[in-house]
Amino acid sequence: MRYQKFYTVKEWKRFDRVVERENGIDITAQEVMCKKYDVILTDYKINPIVNLKDLPKKEVAIKILKQFNKKNFDKGMKIFDEGVKGFTSSIDAVTSQLGHNDTSTPKKNKVKIWSDSKCKVKIWSDPPKQKKSKKKRVQNPLHSNRRFKL
Repeated sequence: MRYQKFYTVKEWKRFDRVVERENGIDITAQEVMCKKYDVILTDYKINPIVNLKDLPKKEVAIKILKQFNKKNFDKGMKIFDEGVKGFTSSIDAVTSQLGHNDTSTPKKNKVKIWSDSKCKVKIWSDPPKQKKSKKKRVQNPLHSNRRFKL
């Protein structure tokens, strides 16, 4: 009969050290403890969204939607806002490093830098042009000007 040992996650991490070496394989104290005892972590929490690939899509959607609330939404919007501010400040820094004055008509300067019509560099490739095939018109004999002998 194996005895149960109860540890917190912090206490359990103390045992993550190499104790033995067999045939070039390191054996940690955690592995030795697991062989001798039934180890139970008392404050271990499972993330509710970890194993969603086994669930149907409807249940996955319900679990994800339960995570949304006003507090979480506000946190997400604050992080998004900080990211946008960081992006705009980096763009302003790049435009100022290029020697353009931001105080006089900043919109015009940014348009010059980022959308120069003389620039021939393509970021995305254009789709290949398809040749238009000429279809032969088939005339309906009833609507043609020719008369047929029956």
